Amino acid sequence: MRKIVRHGDMVMKKVSSDKIANLEGKNTDKLVIGLGEVTGHQHEITPVDDSTIVEYGSGDSDFGNAERDAIYFQVKGSAVVTHEEHNPLTLDEGLWVRINQINYNPFKQELEKVRD
Repeated sequence: MRKIVRHGDMVMKKVSSDKIANLEGKNTDKLVIGLGEVTGHQHEITPVDDSTIVEYGSGDSDFGNAERDAIYFQVKGSAVVTHEEHNPLTLDEGLWVRINQINYNPFKQELEKVRD
């Protein structure tokens, strides 16, 4: 069973390694996975103790770009997701993808990103 967690408007779920087959990875000390459109705050993932985080992208412009639709990252050990307006969330080891939560607006008949 796949694990899915939510932190504000960010949704993270565990995925299989075939999702990153054509992507390159880079170790990072801190991964920003979302920028607050309203408050300017950000969702950050930081490794715990001796853990590491590997961010995956298809080119240099992907790395560090929190505005991508999907951010793939691997937690080796454990990591904590933080944001000024939410309680910290611990992620366990595995390959994760961050996707933005969206809502359907039936009055406009369109999808809208949830804004934090």
